[in-house]
Amino acid sequence: MRKFVATLLFMLSVCAFINAQTEELPIEVKHDRFKDWTSITLGQNYMTIMFSKMRKQPQLMPSISYKGKTPPGLGVTVNLGFFSVNDSWKYLKSHDLYCLADDQPIELPETNHRGEVMSSGSVLEVIHFDVSYETFEVLCKASKLEFKLHLTEFKLSEKEQTVLKQFKQVYEEEVKKHEKEK
Repeated sequence: MRKFVATLLFMLSVCAFINAQTEELPIEVKHDRFKDWTSITLGQNYMTIMFSKMRKQPQLMPSISYKGKTPPGLGVTVNLGFFSVNDSWKYLKSHDLYCLADDQPIELPETNHRGEVMSSGSVLEVIHFDVSYETFEVLCKASKLEFKLHLTEFKLSEKEQTVLKQFKQVYEEEVKKHEKEK
């Protein structure tokens, strides 16, 4: 998990300097053949766009990682991270997270906090947690997702919810593709 967060922090730092203009499907499936590890993450262009919005509200970024090329099926754990950029530490001491899906409370596990001061002096904070695929499906099916992170309340935009659904679709297509190969 630490390697994942460190990698995402690095990618976000790099992405801040890239000018993304395309609206392609924002999900990437990558297999590292040396480590025999597959990761499904948001693509670099989408992360660059999200980076510019992190000062307004925390941005949700899902990921799934697994050993080998074959996905473990729908029993996989999904890592969800909220990324936020602020002038100072905002969630260091308190990063409690609550969720409403279509106005119904969703129980989320305890969160973890990581962060760093960037070269600009801004603080990048990542609040991440793992959810079951079942909980992830509930979040994806909701027509309205609202969160409260410490004292910050925010709602995912329609575009963000669409990306969440696309992420789920890409993973399920990977599962189906590998089931056919068996």
